[in-house]
Formats: sequence, structure tokens, C-alpha cells
Amino acid sequence: CNSMQLIIKVDDLIFSLICIYRSPNDDLDNFIIALDLFLSQINNSFLSVFCGDININILKNSNISNDYLNIMARNGYLPCINNFTRVTNLSGSCIDHIFIKNIKINKVNSYILRCDITDHYATILMLSDLYTNENIPSYTLKSDMINTSHLDLLIKTENWYSCLDYENVDIMIEVFNSKLKEFINCSSYSNIKYKSKKMFKIKEWITTGIITSIRNRQKLYAKLRTRPFDSNFRQYYISYRNTLNLLIRRSKQLNYQNKLHRAQSNTKQVWNIINEVTGKPYQNTSKINRIINKDGIVIESKVDICNELNSFFVNVASNLGIEHYNNSDKFLFNNNIIEDSIFLKQIDANEIEALLAKIKNHTSFYENGVTNYLLKNVRKSISLPLAIIFNKSLLTGKYSSNFKKCTVIPLFKSGDKLLCGNYRPISLSLTLSKIFEKCIKVRIVNFLNTKSYFSKKQFGFRTGMSTNDALFEVDSFIRKNIDKKYKVLGIFLDVHKAFDCVNHDILLEKLDKAGIRGVANNLFKSFISGRTQRVKIDDFFSESLDISCGVPQGTVLGPLLFIIFINDLLNIKTNINIELFSFADDTAILVSNPTVYNLYYEANNILNTVYGWFCKNKLKLNLT
Repeated sequence: CNSMQLIIKVDDLIFSLICIYRSPNDDLDNFIIALDLFLSQINNSFLSVFCGDININILKNSNISNDYLNIMARNGYLPCINNFTRVTNLSGSCIDHIFIKNIKINKVNSYILRCDITDHYATILMLSDLYTNENIPSYTLKSDMINTSHLDLLIKTENWYSCLDYENVDIMIEVFNSKLKEFINCSSYSNIKYKSKKMFKIKEWITTGIITSIRNRQKLYAKLRTRPFDSNFRQYYISYRNTLNLLIRRSKQLNYQNKLHRAQSNTKQVWNIINEVTGKPYQNTSKINRIINKDGIVIESKVDICNELNSFFVNVASNLGIEHYNNSDKFLFNNNIIEDSIFLKQIDANEIEALLAKIKNHTSFYENGVTNYLLKNVRKSISLPLAIIFNKSLLTGKYSSNFKKCTVIPLFKSGDKLLCGNYRPISLSLTLSKIFEKCIKVRIVNFLNTKSYFSKKQFGFRTGMSTNDALFEVDSFIRKNIDKKYKVLGIFLDVHKAFDCVNHDILLEKLDKAGIRGVANNLFKSFISGRTQRVKIDDFFSESLDISCGVPQGTVLGPLLFIIFINDLLNIKTNINIELFSFADDTAILVSNPTVYNLYYEANNILNTVYGWFCKNKLKLNLT
């Protein structure tokens, strides 16, 4: 036979779930002997459930069925199914069984569900009230237990101008959090909800009409069971069933076609849909069972793994041994200087409200258990205090310390899973921090675009540009020079831990050269400095460590700061036979020349210049 045993632990309760399929052709005597031996070896303290398609009719008085039931009883198993589970036109049998052990019979409800999925009926076991009074699990406060209308009213009627009348942004955030927590407590109520049939999520392609047809099909099937010899009615049922199945398949196909059409500009969504259609299981990228620490020892403790990864992430630049830049030729700016200085326009409450309306209900987080769903529901009232806080930050050039505490999820890239270097740190920033970052980003990008700051050869993290645009430019350069009978050479560069190695002093000076000076520069200095992070794996956390280098991945401003940092690389002066292209931290150098000798000569010259730029900017090329 085929068998599987699953041990399930729920708090202090341990369940043993045994599932068996015995083919009708298997030897019954051998099965009975093996079953007796197997059951005798199971821990007697477990709450055990035995189920499966055994193909032994326990309703029939026979030697084999009696032996089978005696063995189950001798090992402490009680039957829960005692009616037909397979019915044909001529007979009925109970060959699909459920037995229980160490579970009180009054805690159990068992059912036989007549359905037309197979020629066997479905068997169902429901366990209830297994907990004693001492170990009943507690229910935590959730957003559906908060009266959002009352909360919205409390926030709206508060005098926020007086309440937030401070010069220190951190104090303002503390007062705001305290008030919000107070209002939430006043708007909360105890409410435990139990799932009903209506709470189960129905597939997107199952329409109301299809649900009605499914119910009609079930009624027809139930009627067919009472009229097994009515061939005309059986044929009608089969025709109805097949038509409905075809309709469901077409509805599902149309649903995914529409989803792909809506997501055609978002590659990530397209692949998520493809994986959903093909049934590819979700890969838990944060599942890390062991790694090698800096001493070369394999560690398996989740807390130790978190601490080791966190230490690696915050020290990645120093671990790479990047040399100091040469002050005599600072950073190779190439005269990419904007004379005008940016003025950060005040943030309007309507702008914040519009951004809150677009956040997803279940992504990102705030604190004190506040979800995006809750923030979205009170966005009209909460946008005013947020505008007061954000504008104070713009005015003083101080970014709240509360917004600079992040949790990092290690994302596996490729290679050996035991090596820390093969994981990318993704920051989970606070939702309100992301809203503020979006407000800042709009102002910075608009200013830099009016000054034509960004190189036309940078295609990463820019609105309206994609990998397709980069490929088109590269392809055009190659085709143009091949048509001229020139040789073309491509050099493709990858920066090692690019985001994590951005030097703060160099970045701030580049921002100054780009016209982001004074208070705006101070704001970015405050944004990148004084940050702390902790690594999370499953439900385990590392200690918090200070970050002294890099721009945080997973934030809104991180990618923008990186392309500002790397922008002057693309402004290196070259001749018409050389072009540089970048998509974020990936850079391509294309060189063309009529002769191979001159091609190599020019390629080496530009490569030396580019290598010098990376050294002076404290970035290290990946040579592997």
C-alpha cells in the first residue's frame, strides 16, 4: 500500500495524521500483518487520525473485515465512518475509512459528502473544543475590530497644530504615535469572528451565474442517485455537467487573459500570473536553515544566522577592502554641476491623501499593529497631522529617527546558500516613511529633470524607461557600426554590492553638485545617517546595528540616490566610437573601430578610465 504519516504540533497538542491507500489488488493478509505492526509503533500519547481508501468493506460481515476492525480496535482506534462511501447502480460499500485515537468521541463530527468528483464519496472529519480552559489561544486585536468611522472622527477633531507644536521632528512623531494609539484604543471593541462558508475566498473566475449552475449540478446529481436506472436523466446530467465544466474552463482562461493584459507593463506581475497558472509553488526566499559564519563554521541557530547576516550587511564595504579615493582628483565629476539650488515645496495634505489611497492593503507596515488597511481608511483625517510633521522635516532638514529603523529580509540571489555574500538585504520600511519619501522624490526628480541632469544613457529606476529602451540603444549602436564595416567590442560591468557600498560623503557632495544644497542636502544627510537595521528570518530577529555606508534597498529614495551617485560615470568624455550605457548598477561599454588593433587600444583606454572612476568612488567591480 501507499502511506504517509504527518506529525502536526499545535501549541501543546501533537497530532499524528496517517493516510493510506491500499490497491484492491494488494494481498490482504500481508496488509493486515503490516498494518498491525505499523500501528503498534506509533506514540500512544499522540492524538491520532487514521484515514484512507483501504478497499475493505467494513459493512460486510467477512473474516477480512473483522480482522481489520479487530486490529484497529486493539491499537485503540475507533471508527467514525459507518455508511456507504462508494455506491454503484447495483451495490454500496464502505471502503473509505476514518479512525481516531486518544480523541474523545464527543469532540468529533464526521460526515459523508455525496459529490460527483469521483465514484467515491468524500469523507470529512471535524475536530472541535480540543483545548482545555488553560490553553485556549488568545485573540489579538486586528483592524476588523476597530471602528474606523469613530477613529476617523477622533483624528479629525484633534487640534493637531497645537498638539504638534514642536521644533523636534522626533518629538512630533512620538506625540503623533501616542495620540494614534490612544484613539485606536478608544475605537476598538472585542469581536471574535468564526469562519462561515461565505468567508471562504471564491476563485476570481467563478461568477454568480457559475455558482448557481454548480448548485443546480449538485441537485441533479442528488436526484440521479435516486434514479440510477433512468438512462435519459443520466444522459441529461452528463450533458449538463460537461457544458458547465467547459464554461468554467473558458471563464478561467478569459480571467487570466485579462490579468495578463492588465499586467503587460509589469514583468514581475506577469511572472506571478504565469507561476499561478502553472501551479508553481511560492518560494519562501527568507527560508534560511544554516550559513557559514566569518570564522568558517556552519551555524544553524536562527538567531545566530540573523546576527551573522546583519553583521555582514552593515560591514560589507569594509569587508571588500575598497581603497580610499584620491583627493587630488575628486570622484571624476566631469563638470556635471547645477548652479541653481532646489527649493523643497511644502507638502499639501491632499498630496498625502492621494498617496495613501494607492497603498496596498497588506504590504509594508507601521507600528503598534497599525495596518495599511487602517491607514487607508482614515487617510482623509490623518493626512493633516502627517503634512505638519513632513513639512517640519523639510523645514529643518531632519529626517525622523523613527523612520530610520528598518527590518531587513535576506533575499537569496544565486550560488551557495551557505555564503552570506549570496543574499541581498531588502529593507521593510515603515509605510509613512515611504509616503514621505515619495513626496521628496517627486520634488527631486522634477528639479533634476528640468535641469536635464540625468544622462540619457541611464535607463534604470527612471519613469518611462526600461530594459527594452536600453537594449534598443545597444542594438542600434552595434548595427550602425557593423553597417560601416567597423569591429564592435562590448564590455559588460557589474558592481559588487553596489547599493551597500555607496559612500555617504561622496554621495552628499554629488548631491551638492546636483543643486541639492543647504536644507535639502541636510535632509538627505539625515536620511542616510543614523540608520539602524535588524535582520528577520521567520519569527527570529537579530540585534539592531548601525549602518555607516550604502543606500537602503527597499526604500523609495534608495534607487534615486544610487542613480544620482553613478550618473557622472556616464558623462565621462569619449570619442564618437565609444558609448556607455547603464541600467542601475549594470554598465555596458561599447567600442567600435575599423581595425582590431585600434579597437583593443581604445577599449583598454576607456576601461582604465572607467576603472579609475570606480576606484575613486569607492565601488568595486565584480570580477567573477
